[in-house]
Amino acid sequence: SRILWERFPEVPTFNGGMTNGHIGTFAGMADIQGMDVYIGACAPHITQWGEHPPVRMPFDYLRNARNNHMPLPTWLYTQGLSPAWGDQPVASEVTVQAFQAIAAGAKGLMWFQANLERGAEHPGARDAISAANRMVGALREELRIADPTGAAGTSMHRDTTSAGSQSTVLVEQLRSARALHVIAIQLETDVAPTDLECIGSAVPHVFATTQTDLWTRVPADMAVSEVFELTPDGPVDIAVDALGRLDREVHWQEVGLDNTTPVRWWVLTDDPTLRTELSAALSGR
Repeated sequence: SRILWERFPEVPTFNGGMTNGHIGTFAGMADIQGMDVYIGACAPHITQWGEHPPVRMPFDYLRNARNNHMPLPTWLYTQGLSPAWGDQPVASEVTVQAFQAIAAGAKGLMWFQANLERGAEHPGARDAISAANRMVGALREELRIADPTGAAGTSMHRDTTSAGSQSTVLVEQLRSARALHVIAIQLETDVAPTDLECIGSAVPHVFATTQTDLWTRVPADMAVSEVFELTPDGPVDIAVDALGRLDREVHWQEVGLDNTTPVRWWVLTDDPTLRTELSAALSGR
């Protein structure tokens, strides 16, 4: 980077990364820092053998890389379809990892990889990539200026934030100029691989079916007049009895997450045009 900065100061430099030890030690070694960590398809991992990466490892690892490199930008990878591992992640693993990257502070999705041949062989995972791309594509301007706040969590563990490790649901709030975005990601599994099992064949995660109460805090300098859920097919109304409001907090009752829908996203805004814009972006896919 030093040589490139001296010779081409107008050209940003990029450094890919796989270990926070190096990147934490040499934070700022490039203009843009990359980072990847994967939990699906028995992909290679950097944790000790016998300690298979936990489901929330992408969030923790990517968030740490982002925080180390602030205020410079990070490009945070997420697991897609690649010949680099023997099998491929299933749809739920694709979705959970993609939105952990966004919750960690990614401004968009950078897949490793989007291999067309593997996509034809694994249409479920391919469609999950497509659905995540639609969501993030519709939100691109929101995400460009949004930052995670930690002002959301599960009511079961009211004293923890998204950085806490107690809850089986990862919850994060992203704040943009126009809205608060709340993401809930299922971490609890009925089936999870071990390194020993991965020697023989890939064992996919099967995410549990749960219902959890969630909360998010509305900052004092922001008004909220509308709350809706965002899906790959567009905005969805929320039943009034599913929401509660108390002391600038919004509460969701019995939010369902499962292996088919392991991630959910809500938008809280006072801007009446945002829902229309998101609906138009998602309907035009």
